[in-house]
Amino acid sequence: MAAKTSRKKKDAALQFSVKKKNFQGLPDSDIPAQQQMQDTWKDSGRSFRTLVEHAPDIIARLDKLLRYRYVNPAMEKVTGIPRAQFIGKTNEELRMPRELCALWNRTFKRVLRAGEPQNIEFSFPTPDGARSFELRAVPESFDEGPIESVLLISRDITERKR
Repeated sequence: MAAKTSRKKKDAALQFSVKKKNFQGLPDSDIPAQQQMQDTWKDSGRSFRTLVEHAPDIIARLDKLLRYRYVNPAMEKVTGIPRAQFIGKTNEELRMPRELCALWNRTFKRVLRAGEPQNIEFSFPTPDGARSFELRAVPESFDEGPIESVLLISRDITERKR
């Protein structure tokens, strides 16, 4: 019976010590370090968002069904379509040119299937006239798992092509 009581006390002590840790594994008494880590994480996220949101290149993310999950403001500027209209839609649903949809879909499916980045060039009819673009499509996976999405980075190369 003494062994059971001792084990219960040890289990209770272990549970107590686990409850006294925060999500980073720091003791509750180390609040300044915890706050500093949280602040650093927030600053990092804010900095990354600012970088992507102000990039002159188009940055977007597609899911496995080739539906947009994110587009930066450059996409709206190039297409004239509000960013919010992209989310959850395919290029076909957005009424992009058919021949470009076919090219893009082949490229994005190749990325998902092979797990390798792909580069293509294409001409796109912007509200300001046709522009040439270079697109890099990169597979994305999280925690070394299967490919979850495709990251798109597209740059206007019209001036370079002239």
